[in-house]
Amino acid sequence: MEVKGVRRRIVSRLIGGERIMCMNIRGLGVLLFVLLLFAGTSLVQAVTYEYKPVPRDLYDLDHWDYYAWGIDARVATEEGDVLATDLASGGVIDSARLVIRSINDWTQEDNDVLHIWLVDELPDVPWWSENWPGVSRGTDNQGTSDIFEGCDSAGIGTHLMDWTDPDRYRTNLTVNIPVAAVTSYILNDGMFGLALDPDCHYYNRGLKLTINTSPSPPPAIPEPMTMIGVITGVGALSGYLRRRRNIGMQ
Repeated sequence: MEVKGVRRRIVSRLIGGERIMCMNIRGLGVLLFVLLLFAGTSLVQAVTYEYKPVPRDLYDLDHWDYYAWGIDARVATEEGDVLATDLASGGVIDSARLVIRSINDWTQEDNDVLHIWLVDELPDVPWWSENWPGVSRGTDNQGTSDIFEGCDSAGIGTHLMDWTDPDRYRTNLTVNIPVAAVTSYILNDGMFGLALDPDCHYYNRGLKLTINTSPSPPPAIPEPMTMIGVITGVGALSGYLRRRRNIGMQ
């Protein structure tokens, strides 16, 4: 009788252990299914970065001067986001644009043009007020040539636009910035900027640079057959353990 009692207790413990193992395997199967289902979901969210110079209107873009506005992408925005960190973590820039609000040429004359550049560093031209990052100013005594010409051949700049006011009425000027260029400049050392040489006096109500980013492409979601195979395997193992438990109870 004692031997039968011992056997009964041993079988009961084995069955109980297999029952727990079976439940654990079922739970593991559910967990694997959930992980496979959401494997392609990224936790990184799209972010919009906004930058504004000080002063906002770059001293009203006076004809006497030329200007550079340096931006440190390693510094957090007011919302606490850091563009350089975003890109280093795999984020990508979807779009970048400069908007100059309510800009107009105070008078229309021949050779009136606003030269606009994207630059990787402060251009090597004379500056009487130098701040990088920040706003730098130099004087060309109302010269009519582009002081930043040659930045592209020097490998430190991308020419964006030569803009002429068509009618002297205030307008919002939008300048689309090449995504590849601004991404390259930021990944270089975290710094980039804009350079403007106004060959006339361009009144305006402020500049704003907007950069939109998104997460890097997520990993591929497993194919349906892969998910079915995993679920089938877990189910088969669970069934095997149930059969062993039933045999032990007989």
